[in-house]
Amino acid sequence: DKHNNGHVTATQFRQCLTSLGLRASDAELDALLTCYSEPASKLFNYLAFLGDMKAAAAAAVAAAEGREAEACEAAAAAAAVQAPEGTPARRAESVEGGDEPMADLQKVMYKMKVKVKKERVRVMEFFRDYDKLRKGRIAKTSFRRALDLCKFNLCADELALLEQAFTSAVDPACVSYIELSDELESVFTIKHLDKAPYLTPAPFELVTEHCKELSPAKEEVIRRCVHRIAEKVRTRRMIILNTFEDFDRIHNGSISAPQFRSVLGHLELRVSEEEAQLLFEKFEVDVGGKLEVDYNTFCHLVDEYSLVPYKE
Repeated sequence: DKHNNGHVTATQFRQCLTSLGLRASDAELDALLTCYSEPASKLFNYLAFLGDMKAAAAAAVAAAEGREAEACEAAAAAAAVQAPEGTPARRAESVEGGDEPMADLQKVMYKMKVKVKKERVRVMEFFRDYDKLRKGRIAKTSFRRALDLCKFNLCADELALLEQAFTSAVDPACVSYIELSDELESVFTIKHLDKAPYLTPAPFELVTEHCKELSPAKEEVIRRCVHRIAEKVRTRRMIILNTFEDFDRIHNGSISAPQFRSVLGHLELRVSEEEAQLLFEKFEVDVGGKLEVDYNTFCHLVDEYSLVPYKE
């Protein structure tokens, strides 16, 4: 733990157990990683793990000596000092509202990952400007300034949620930006991948949400239209997403209806006026009060249809 933040990777945890001669089955290791890994960063919280080990050891010694009351007190006392209050060791307990804040945290992380993926934002560089001694943690005010410079456009509640989720285990007044940076940059690769050559990183995929359900008659027209486009894409071996992205100057995953029609014409994917209007209606999305077409969802649907030849 070079940054002294109370966390290590899953691979490092396994290596530590092996070097100590503490054997465990794959099922047991997976259970430990599931129990003690942080939801956002996926790092193993060894402070909480050691605290539970200490509690179990103290209770076992007291129970072996016939001191039942003392065993209970030892277990409670050891569990109470697993980690300082407010640290990531007990994020799920410290965040108010049960499971809902964690769901909100996942939404915030997804929102940030999408921006990092699309605009190739190097968040680590913004944070390091405020960490002159390279401790891996910065003050909460500096943390907010760095995120503001990254232009994530987070509200006060989202910032507070991030601060609470990534509170430094060493100094609760600071935020461990290393964990956040590693989690955000996981959209490109996984840290220390060179030490796990057999690990295959799962690619980060955008969640397609802007696809409306229309009437059965309209859906049938759209289905035939998309199948016809997909058949041309398959036979001509086209990658249409790149052409749509050329028209998307701000990389937000959507373009205007005229631009969408222009791309289809440029790719020689002809559609009738009725089909074009239905495509706009199905894939429209509100971007700052302006209706645009979500081309990511459209391209994803075309790619799915192009895998299988269309039959009437």
